[in-house]
Amino acid sequence: MSPPEDQGFSLDPSKFEVPLHSLSLDVLLANLPPEEDGEGDNNTSISFRYSPIGVLPSFVYLAKLFALTRADVTKMSTKHGYAILTADPRLSTLSMTFNTTYKKAFLDGNKRLFRILENVTGYSFTSVSRKKTSICIPPYLVDKFEGLSEICGVDKSQIVLLCNCLSLVTASGFQGWKEMIMEDVLFFWDWIDERQKLLSS
Repeated sequence: MSPPEDQGFSLDPSKFEVPLHSLSLDVLLANLPPEEDGEGDNNTSISFRYSPIGVLPSFVYLAKLFALTRADVTKMSTKHGYAILTADPRLSTLSMTFNTTYKKAFLDGNKRLFRILENVTGYSFTSVSRKKTSICIPPYLVDKFEGLSEICGVDKSQIVLLCNCLSLVTASGFQGWKEMIMEDVLFFWDWIDERQKLLSS
């Protein structure tokens, strides 16, 4: 797979011709502007004890392919994946249901609802690499991932990795590799559907 031709997209949000979530990761990486001096010092690092198989090597490969740093790739794929996730109507529906259930739990003093709302320990990836590592993400997303963790009932570090999965499967080529990562994407959306049913019950 070779880098795509420049399609004229700017990563300045005010110049987007289309929403970020509708672009592919390779287009974004091919048009990634160089960091200004000192900008890299503002990165936030998230550590992982495990990750979906195939995700970590993809960061290294894409960095080499587009002559970027691994941090460049992970920051963009995290930002891109977050945009994809938050643009999906399934998350919007779950977020509204979560807020309604949250309010009801407080009004009724319902322990069962609080247990559901606070449970973020039951999620697991379909296939796991036990390699410990960390990746750089845009610092402004840290608090947003905290909120997504509560809504989705998934640990914050897992949400970060799942956003990267959502981004990675938009890249061109390597169908077999993408199908492998897509297993975790599909499992996640099944989880969201089940959590929606649980919070609605």
